Order: sequence, then C-alpha cells, then structure tokens
Amino acid sequence: MSRTCIYKITIEIENFGESELTDVFAIFALHASMPIRKQFYFLPVAAIVALFAVQSSAKATWISLAKHDGIPLVGRKRHGVHTGVAKRPGVQLTKKQVVFVSRFGEYLRSMGESAVVTSGARSPEHQLSIIKTRVKELGVARKFPELRHAVAGRPSTWLRAWEFLRARHVPVYAPNSAGGEASASNHIKGLAVDFISGSLDHLAALVRSFSASRLAMLSPLRVVSIAREPGCVHVNLRG
Repeated sequence: MSRTCIYKITIEIENFGESELTDVFAIFALHASMPIRKQFYFLPVAAIVALFAVQSSAKATWISLAKHDGIPLVGRKRHGVHTGVAKRPGVQLTKKQVVFVSRFGEYLRSMGESAVVTSGARSPEHQLSIIKTRVKELGVARKFPELRHAVAGRPSTWLRAWEFLRARHVPVYAPNSAGGEASASNHIKGLAVDFISGSLDHLAALVRSFSASRLAMLSPLRVVSIAREPGCVHVNLRG
C-alpha cells in the first residue's frame, strides 16, 4: 500500500467523528468493505490508526483547555517578568484559569509586582509522573515496583507510593480518587494554579490581598485556599 493511500485513509478516518468508539468502528467498517486482497494490507494500518484515535480522544476528553491564552512565556532561568504575570513553557490552562491568571496579572501590574505560573491544569498521567519523580528523588523506587506499570485510573498501582510520600510531608496530590483514602488533585479538575516569584511568602500575601480585590470578583474562579509550599505558592480555586 502506498504512502499516499495510507495518508488518505488516515484523513478519512479522522473525519468520522469525535467519539473514540465511533472512530474504531468506522475504521474496521472501512476495512470490511474492502476487497479481500486489500484487507490484508490495510489491517495493520487500521489497527495503528485505531489505537491512535482512542489515545487522542482519551487525552482530549480529560478537560477542555484554552488553545491560545495570551499569557507570555518565560524560561526557567528567569524567575519572573518585570511586572504582571507570565508562565513556564508547557503549562496548560483552562479558559477559566486563563481569566483568573490574567486578572491576577493585572493586579500585580498595578502593584508593580510579578509572578510566574509553573502549573495549571494537569492530566492524571502528569500527576502520576510527579509521584514517580518524587519517589525516585528519595531513592526508594525499589519499594514500589508497581509504579513501573502504574495507571492513573488504577489506584492500586500508585496508592502505596502516594501514602509513603504524604507520610513524609511531601506535597504531592493524587492522580485520581481512591475511596476515602485519596482525592484527585485540583490541578486535574482545573481548580488549582501554582505560582513562583522572588519571595514565596510575599507572593502568598499578594494572592491573599488579590482574592479580596475588585479584579478577583471579575474572575470566574475564586480563591479557596493558599498553600505556601517548598517550591511554589499553590492556590486552590472554586467556580
């Protein structure tokens, strides 16, 4: 089968619909409608594209993210911007988080202050990767062999490691709910934002004063709590 044919098949499959199940059934319906001789060549391509469709759809249905948030980027070597707010490359935000961060940026500019967003919306997989990283940093990865094949949707594969970290006061949240033992991080729900600046204590005070300001009232998300963590100011939101 030529590359052009594979490309056309891929484009046609992508246009079947948004549901991963619809995509998969459409792929194999297309396969079944082909002559027997062509089915042999098409089947491996169908399987690969079907897998891609399922994975892409699963990622897309996690949460609705803003595509173009207009918040300036700043590299890791810089701790902030002159005034206002910026974000680290790769940080994802929902539309409501974008409004919240933008309003906070306006407040910071009015005060001649600045901050950088280091985390906004995180996927369950991203949150799970943080648990794995913290475990490795502590040199105890061998104690949790289940983490090698951990899945965010299966608490039994990461719960022991998460409990170990929490018992040692490592500020890390769960990638999913696990009965009464763990609740999913607010980052996964789009209800948390992490900031840094030159002084985290001062930044926490700025977030607190912003939460009572007129600009905060214009945001669809309101500050619920502020946690001064070792490497950032973690802000929990509701809206």
